[in-house]
Amino acid sequence: MDELSGANTEIPKPFPITLDNSGHIPLQVPGLKDIPIHYELPSQTRFAHGMVEWRQTPAVTARELAMVAVMNQLTDRPEWHLDISNDQVVADCHR
Repeated sequence: MDELSGANTEIPKPFPITLDNSGHIPLQVPGLKDIPIHYELPSQTRFAHGMVEWRQTPAVTARELAMVAVMNQLTDRPEWHLDISNDQVVADCHR
């Protein structure tokens, strides 16, 4: 409470959302109905995975980024879907 005005200035805490993907009731997961797509359960109620809030940062490795970049370059070429069956074109790519 605000001492001067007597108004309640506390920010209300969001109520916990019950998630359910059991199939016994309509699906209640992030991104469906009124559940925000980025909703996360409080850390103490999540599945115990042995690592305390571990996340890989960045989410993909440099090697994965390089592979995606190569795939983008190859598939941006005209008629790439035909060239992958052409032994000469494939041999050129391996050089």
